[in-house]
Amino acid sequence: MKLLLLFSFVAVGAVVYPRYAEHSDDVCGAFAKRLEALMRTAQLPSPAGSYNDLANAFMRAQYPQVPAALRCTAGYWMTVVNPDVTGLAQRVLALMLPGSPPR
Repeated sequence: MKLLLLFSFVAVGAVVYPRYAEHSDDVCGAFAKRLEALMRTAQLPSPAGSYNDLANAFMRAQYPQVPAALRCTAGYWMTVVNPDVTGLAQRVLALMLPGSPPR
């Protein structure tokens, strides 16, 4: 029972923390802000649309059957664990270019 309670607190914290850390209304907005900051730091080109659209499109392509809140949570924590977004940005920008093959 204690293990289940601990797991519940960790799961809720993983979803709630990004909202407060990035001063956002939802976890997808927090992921978009983090992606924007990392891409600007790496001096990568800006996407044609918003970073929120970019983050949602990339995570939808990676995890199509997962709900949006969980996709964005996974994306946020992926960038926390590996903040080097050069490879990530290349895959994201390839998805956003017209005529690019779906992944």
